[in-house]
Amino acid sequence: MKLTFFACLASICMLAACAQEDPIGSSPLSGQTVQSDQEEVKEKQDVKEKQSAKEKQDQKKQKGKADNRSAAELRRVLLQNVHRGNDDQVPALAEKLHQHSDVSGADLMAIGEAWFGVGQMDKAVAAYDEVLKRYPSQKPHLWQRGLALYYNNEFERAVDQFNSHQTLGTSDIENSVWHLMSNARLKPLEEARKELIPNPGETRPVMHSVYDLFAGTGSPETVLAAAGYVENVNAVNWQVYHGLLYVALYHEMAGEKEASLIAMKKALKCVVPGQGLMSLVAPTHVKLRSGDEAASTTKK
Repeated sequence: MKLTFFACLASICMLAACAQEDPIGSSPLSGQTVQSDQEEVKEKQDVKEKQSAKEKQDQKKQKGKADNRSAAELRRVLLQNVHRGNDDQVPALAEKLHQHSDVSGADLMAIGEAWFGVGQMDKAVAAYDEVLKRYPSQKPHLWQRGLALYYNNEFERAVDQFNSHQTLGTSDIENSVWHLMSNARLKPLEEARKELIPNPGETRPVMHSVYDLFAGTGSPETVLAAAGYVENVNAVNWQVYHGLLYVALYHEMAGEKEASLIAMKKALKCVVPGQGLMSLVAPTHVKLRSGDEAASTTKK
């Protein structure tokens, strides 16, 4: 009995000692559980990091694919979209081209044309100003800048641009008209008409009728007849387009908004797409003056 008692006592003491040396939470079984939880968390983090790395890599590849396009290719796609009326595609393409490492003066001109086409005149002016800053000697050639300045309500700068363009010669009545329209926003119309620039070297008959109209000695009917316009016949014709365009602009100068929009919407049906900035004037004018979705009729 005594031996058994002492043996039991010794066993109890050993168990107590073991309990002190190995408290709960640090037992081999408990340690395995904590380690297992940590490994699971780490594994999840690793998976998440790998997924994130893959997404970034995919984005980089996609970006790299776009970056591989030359500035010339981006310019082509940009102008194609703006002249097709794909306005939603233009901003991203314009920004992409502007950020291209090889952006040229021609690219900046295209960017200005694109922003003009979607009616964002502040950005169009900024692009043309950038061209002017880079190539100051080219100012007389930047008539597109003058149109953007007119629609951006910067009439003094527009007058200055058209005066500069006039130094190239006396054969562009369109320059006379845009100069007058801008000048008439700065002073009374009759006073501005006294400064109407003559361009006797103009070779297009319809433009001489336009000149007389803006000078106050002609009529819209004379212009349309010279342009060959036939009512209710929507011919895609550059001369007819110009006739209707300038009749619309004449009405705007005279403060006749409704008549201006009617004529400009007719011009929309005659526009020849893809012919530079002038083919964008009618749709852009309608967008800016009325927000009318009819401006999208040139979309192919």
